[in-house]
Amino acid sequence: MRTIMNKRVKVCNISKGKKATNKKIDGEDAPDVIPLTTIQKRSEDSGISQRKIISYLKKDDDAGKLLRRFFYKSPIKQGKPEKMAFEYIKKIPDVEDACNLPNFGKSALQVRNGKPCKYKPAKKNESKSIDFQFNYNGYNVYISHKYTHESGGGQEDFKRELSVFLDDAKSAKKTDKNIFIAIGDGKFNEENEDWWKQYGNQKTTFAIPINLLKHLLQKHL
Repeated sequence: MRTIMNKRVKVCNISKGKKATNKKIDGEDAPDVIPLTTIQKRSEDSGISQRKIISYLKKDDDAGKLLRRFFYKSPIKQGKPEKMAFEYIKKIPDVEDACNLPNFGKSALQVRNGKPCKYKPAKKNESKSIDFQFNYNGYNVYISHKYTHESGGGQEDFKRELSVFLDDAKSAKKTDKNIFIAIGDGKFNEENEDWWKQYGNQKTTFAIPINLLKHLLQKHL
């Protein structure tokens, strides 16, 4: 995520609408823009003229890069971790028909009583929608993926969501060929080594960091 933002702040990409000019970053299209409406709002809030803010944003020095970092959207908030995780999953040998499922709507799925079901708005203490689905050696694999780049409350929320997902999936039978995996990514992965050992029955439900997914599939399925 830091690498993406470091590339992003190399240029000042301001747009009057939803699209910006095709400025390049290391040979790639600029992944984000600074809407003029955002500059207008910051100008109203600060009392600094739009023209002056734009001149600051366009500076090529460290101050300009630092300011652009506060105006560009975080790749985390744009779902970049989920997209990267999905690309990683698709490249695992023998993974077939991989889907990055929507968070809501007719195509969204949710686990209830050990089975994948059509999604309904989650109530308190009920698992959220399933993020990824794919086939592997005859098994249907369903994944709840969470990413956090910070410690503290954010990680506690993700732990709670992943544990609820696994709790709703615990009655799954391996004869049904459904496998449910909770994956924590980012600092969650790095700082919660003991957490993984507490959840999952190691038969139909598993809790793992994403870097162990390939090994888990090959060993258990």
